[in-house]
Amino acid sequence: MKKKVAYFSLVVALFVFIIAFFENTSENKIKDTTTNDQAVLDDVLKLDDQETTARKLFEAAYEDTYYASHLRAHGYYEDSSFVEEEFTYDYYYGEDGSRSVLEGKSICDSNPEKYVTGYLNVKFSYYKWEENGVEKDGFLFNGCKGIAQIVDVGKFLWLDLTDTSELEISIEDYSQDKGYIYVSIAGKDDWIQEALPRTIDPYAVIHEVKYKFDADTHKLLEVDAYAKGDVSPFMFFEMDYEPQGDHTPVEIPQIQVENGILNGMIVGDKALNLGENVYSPFIEDSTWAGDARAMVEEASAVGESSFPEFLTALEQSADLRGLTVKEKSYAYFNEGSGLFVLISFSQDEKEIGSIVFPLAYYDGMLQCHDTFIVSANDQCLYLVNGDVEIIRTISDSLYKKACYSSDINGYYSLKYKMTREEKISNLSVKVELKAFSETDWPGLKILANDYLCAEEMSLTKYEFMVGKDQKVYYVPEGHEKEWSGMRSHTGLNIAGIDAVTMHVDVTTTWEEVYFLPLQY
Repeated sequence: MKKKVAYFSLVVALFVFIIAFFENTSENKIKDTTTNDQAVLDDVLKLDDQETTARKLFEAAYEDTYYASHLRAHGYYEDSSFVEEEFTYDYYYGEDGSRSVLEGKSICDSNPEKYVTGYLNVKFSYYKWEENGVEKDGFLFNGCKGIAQIVDVGKFLWLDLTDTSELEISIEDYSQDKGYIYVSIAGKDDWIQEALPRTIDPYAVIHEVKYKFDADTHKLLEVDAYAKGDVSPFMFFEMDYEPQGDHTPVEIPQIQVENGILNGMIVGDKALNLGENVYSPFIEDSTWAGDARAMVEEASAVGESSFPEFLTALEQSADLRGLTVKEKSYAYFNEGSGLFVLISFSQDEKEIGSIVFPLAYYDGMLQCHDTFIVSANDQCLYLVNGDVEIIRTISDSLYKKACYSSDINGYYSLKYKMTREEKISNLSVKVELKAFSETDWPGLKILANDYLCAEEMSLTKYEFMVGKDQKVYYVPEGHEKEWSGMRSHTGLNIAGIDAVTMHVDVTTTWEEVYFLPLQY
């Protein structure tokens, strides 16, 4: 019986030895765990005559990177939305804290931009810095903003590993044959989302991040990000601890708007080129409109100049006419691809009007084809899609509106004009009639005097172009049963609103832009 027990014990021991042998020789794999504890971070990794742990590797990487006087990383990003991006990350640490710049160049085979067409590439710079202990950031782009992916390299480098209860961690040791170690982390959704803040591709979701360390120096060499089920990373970057070139910390530029060309114009780095077309609805023959045209022409005559220089010339021209610049402000539209610059003027301390320059970046150039001159007596709406609506109130019940929109090349044109009378019965008064074409007065008087319901009806005149043909419609509201005979009775082109909207959108659904003061 004792011989059987001994024999059985010998077999068990041999079996355990074989299992242990193959565990230590198969694929150099140290640990592959999906447990919810932190033990794997502190598992000892024996490398020839030294020992380390995953935690120590990350701690050393933090010291090497966060406190580096100058660190550089080169990387690549590609997703299933056909966006391909190369980027370079420069990081600096000094007495004033840290600062960094991510410079990228992206191309795309499709166009995700909402407003701008024709752009399939972008160059951008993303800055982060500390100012009086406060973290700040800034973004500048030239091209199609929508395809720029800001890879937050710092989020990958400086992990918080105090709580890894939700993480899946594995370690692979290739020190003997390849000279490096991999530490893989998956499941940290919070930093995964922050590390790729721009949602371009809904499928470019990080499932796993692999950190590649040098087995001898323990320095971090490369970071790879994988989508679930992929064998190749869709984002990676390599570390450069001794970058070539100037090591002076990057200078943070003055950033007012994200579009690099428009921002350069605002801060004075770019020249302002104005077109000759001027719109001055409702005030074409006024003294103010004439003075404003002359001021713009004189300021433009100084030749190519920066925007601050142009403004100086404009102020000098205004001063000759007894006018003073009251306010200088700007607001961007089309998600930063266009910019309204508004200069308002006063005379004898009373606001008289404003000049508005809509600037846009199209076809690789800064365009300003049109200028608007607006009276202080009129209301002007500047909308986020670039439209300009100017409204003139004539009486409590009567107003006019002119709406302008731009094409994809930045050229403005009249979208439509409208004249609205809230009470048709008021059209028996000449003051009200004068807001309409004189040839239509007889028909309008018939509407005002011959229809008993005229006090309860409104009338809107729409004017717009369809190709080379001008369209004019009078659209009444209220008492629809009365409409059928109006056209033949008055000689006016009476129609329902559908006749207008089949050609032009006359609804204002866009929000107004928000103007900010110019700093000079």
